[in-house]
Parts: sequence; C-alpha cells; structure tokens
Amino acid sequence: MCVVNGKYYLYGTGIGIPIWTSPDRTAFTSAGSIFPSGAPSETDVYTGTSGTASSLWAPDCTYYESTFYIYYAASQFGSETSGIFLVSSTNGLTGWLDHGLVTSSTTSSGYNAIDPTGGYYYLFTSFDICCDGTASTYNIRVTRSTSLKGPYVDESGVAALSGGGTEILGTHDYVYGPGGQSLLLDGDEVVLVYHYYSATTSILGINLLNFSTGWPVVY
Repeated sequence: MCVVNGKYYLYGTGIGIPIWTSPDRTAFTSAGSIFPSGAPSETDVYTGTSGTASSLWAPDCTYYESTFYIYYAASQFGSETSGIFLVSSTNGLTGWLDHGLVTSSTTSSGYNAIDPTGGYYYLFTSFDICCDGTASTYNIRVTRSTSLKGPYVDESGVAALSGGGTEILGTHDYVYGPGGQSLLLDGDEVVLVYHYYSATTSILGINLLNFSTGWPVVY
C-alpha cells in the first residue's frame, strides 16, 4: 500500500493484481487492476498458467519521485522457482510500464524482506500454511540484525536460519492465518497491512506497529 497526497492505493494478490483506493485507510473502492488483459507472458514459466488465468502475488508499492513502483511475485504453491517483477505508473492506476524480471529464485536461493528502524534491520516473515480458509496456520514473525546481511535472530536469540522468529500476529478470535504482510510509513505511524480469513471469506487487515521496546508490537 502507498499513500500519496492523502489518498491510499492498495494492490492485492490475484488475477491481474487488483487495485483499491481509499481516502481514509478504512473504506476502500475497487479501481481496476494493473493487468486487465492478463499477466505478462514472461511470468508464465513461474506461474505455470497464462493470461487471465494467472494469479500474481504479494505486490509491494513504493512511491518515489512522482512515480508508483510495484514489485510483485510470480510463483506456484510449493515451488521455490519464483520471479519478482517490476512495473511503474505515474498515477498508480493506469499506464503501467512493464520493467520485467528483477530477480528470480530456485531451491538453492536465499530469501529476504527487510525493513530498517532504530539501528536494526527487521526481517518480516510469513510462516507456515497459507490460503486454506479457517484451516490456515499462517502467522507473521520477525527477526532482526544490526547488519543488513545478518545474522538475524528472534527475541530469544534464536537465529532465523535455525527456525527462529518472534510471532507478532497469528490466528486469534475471528482472524485466521494472517500473513502476506507489507509495511507502510504513514506520517509518524508504522502501518502493517496483511490478509487473513474470517469464517467465510478473505479479508484485508490493517494494524499499527509500535517499536518502543525494540521489537514490533501489533496494536
């Protein structure tokens, strides 16, 4: 999600990468998709499908020098052969310029999604099983390091490479399997954006993060 001039732009996993906008970070309106005619053919090798049959994943928005940049993933469940691609637009809704493949991974590749704050780099991870309705066991975990290249450890000192990860958000009450997270700095607020399941459907979740203890706390 990006915020520009008080307007929020949300991009989601799905066919064509759907777009929603909001004036208040609460009520969102559908605003089409990035690829209304279907996914770029260069993603086919990663998704195993093509065109309007292809679901593209986890779009991440960055607004820089009057341009929206969207990084998104193309992959299949259970596969580590994945690609990250980039598109850009000056208005965040239409006129998307396809910059193609940025990087790709195989079973031997490393993985990362890192955000720095307060002298630490924080690695946010979606852990366990996604996208199975109320049976989803997805949860959001964090490790941190004073160096961008690691090593990353959790609050108990367990290394990420050894299975460490401090859980900051998991299944609770009517929220099942939260994950697929991204972060947005909105003024002085750190916003956590993610998806989860209710008893009947998939839902957008938005919470704030507090780093006052040195570890992010969801509220």
